[in-house]
Amino acid sequence: MDPPRSHVLMVTVPAYGHLIPLLELAKKISKHHNVTFVVSESMLQEIRQRELLTDVDFSVVGLADGYIEGPEVLARLIFLGTERHVLPAVQRLFQAIPVRGPPQIHIDDGTHNIAHKITLAVDLVIADALLAGSLAVLSERKIPFYYFNSGASGMTMMALGLSAETPTMRDEDLDIPGRDFPIFEMPSLGSTPVPPPEVIKKLFLPMQQVLPLATGIIANSVKESESMLLLILKARIAAKGKATFRTVGPLSPEQHAKTAQEQKVKTWLDGKQAKSVVYVAFGSIAFPTPEYAREILKALNSLGKPFIWALPERCRGTLPQDVLSQLDSDQMSSESLILDWAPQKLILQHASTAVFVSHCGWNSCLESLASGVPIVAWPMFAEQKMNVEQLHGMGVACLLGVATGSGWKNVVPFDVIQKAVVSAAGFDAPSGAPISSYRTAAEKWKKTIEEALSPQGSSGLNFSELVGFKDITNPK
Repeated sequence: MDPPRSHVLMVTVPAYGHLIPLLELAKKISKHHNVTFVVSESMLQEIRQRELLTDVDFSVVGLADGYIEGPEVLARLIFLGTERHVLPAVQRLFQAIPVRGPPQIHIDDGTHNIAHKITLAVDLVIADALLAGSLAVLSERKIPFYYFNSGASGMTMMALGLSAETPTMRDEDLDIPGRDFPIFEMPSLGSTPVPPPEVIKKLFLPMQQVLPLATGIIANSVKESESMLLLILKARIAAKGKATFRTVGPLSPEQHAKTAQEQKVKTWLDGKQAKSVVYVAFGSIAFPTPEYAREILKALNSLGKPFIWALPERCRGTLPQDVLSQLDSDQMSSESLILDWAPQKLILQHASTAVFVSHCGWNSCLESLASGVPIVAWPMFAEQKMNVEQLHGMGVACLLGVATGSGWKNVVPFDVIQKAVVSAAGFDAPSGAPISSYRTAAEKWKKTIEEALSPQGSSGLNFSELVGFKDITNPK
C-alpha cells in the first residue's frame, strides 16, 4: 500500500532565479504528494508564456500581493518589492490557509481570496528563504515548514553571519537610478564585509531567527561541489536547532524541444559544428547599456564562431540602431541567434555548445556544470562573486577580471571579452591538441553531478529522505 499523500504548500518570490528551482522541486514532490504552488500573480502570465507550466499537474495560484514587475526588473526592485509587498501578503496567507483539526477563525483582510482557492488542508509548507520573515506564524499554527535556498550555500552562511548590529547601506541609495546593487562576499575571519543594504538585512536576518522553529532547510545545490562549506554550515545549523539540511540539486527544467521556440533553437544548433557555439546570457535582471552591447557584439563577431545571445526584448529599447540591426538577425541560416528568451538547458546540453558567457547566477552555474560546459564568469551583483570564486576553484570558469556591477558602469573592452572566451572554449588550441583545462574540469563535474542525481547519489538519497517527510515530528 502506498503511503498517504500529504498536501504541500510551496511559496516562492517574484524572481526567476528563485521561482524556477522551487517549481522543479514542486514537480518532483507532486509525484508523491499533493502540491499547491503560490507565486505573485504579476508573474503568472509570463511564466505561462515561457511555457514553464506545460508539464505541471498541480495547482498554481497567483498571490495578490501588490508586486508589479516593471520594465526594469533590477535586483534592488525585486528585494524591495519582496520586503514591502510580498512578505506581508504571504504572512496573511499563512494565517488563513486551512489546516487539519477544528475550524479556526481568522480575520478576513483580503488574503482569503487566495486562501479560499486552497481547499485541501495544508500539512506542511516549503517557502523560499527570502520569505523567512513570514514563517513564524506557521510555528504558531503548528504547521511544519522548510525553507528553500535557491542559491549556493554561501548565501545561507551569509545570513547566519548577520546580527542586529550588522551595519547596512540605506535602501534609499538603491532607489537611485543606475546605482549598482552591491556584490556580496563570503564571510571570512579577519575581513570586513561590504555592508549589505537594509532590505537584505531585513530579509536575511529572519532566516536564523526562525531556524530553531524550522523542520529543515532544502538547498538547490550538490554536496560534492560545496563539501567543506557544508560541513561548517551544518554545524552552525545544528547549534541553532534541530533543523535538517539537505542538498537536492541541481533543480532545473527538463527541455526536450517540445515547444516551437525550443525546436527552433535545436534546429539551429543541429546545423553547427561540435563545440563551436558561444552562448551568452546574463539572466533576467542585468541588461547591457548601449556601450556594452557594442563591445559584446564586437567581441562575438571577431571570434568567427556562431553564437546565441539571450537578450530580453524589454531591454532593447535604449540600444542604438547599429546594434539593433544585428539583433534583428535571427534567421535560421544566420551565424547568430538573438533570443528574447532562451531554452538554456537545451542549449547547454547540445553538442554544438562550446562555452557559456554568464553572470553566474546559481541556476546558470549548476546547469553549466551539469552539462559539462566551461564558463566565462562575469559577475554583476549580489552573491554572484561568491559563485564565481567557487567555480574558479573547481577549475571550470575563466574570470573576466572585471566586476561590472548591475549598472554596467565599467565598460570591458571587446578584446578582453574575446580573450576570455577563446581561453575558456579552447578556440586557440591547434588541431588535435588537448581541449582546454576548463572544459576538462567541466566534463569531470558533469559526471560528478550525474552520479549525485542518481537514486543512490547524494542528491538522489537526500530527495528520497525529504519526500518521506519523516523528520516532521507531528505527521498528519
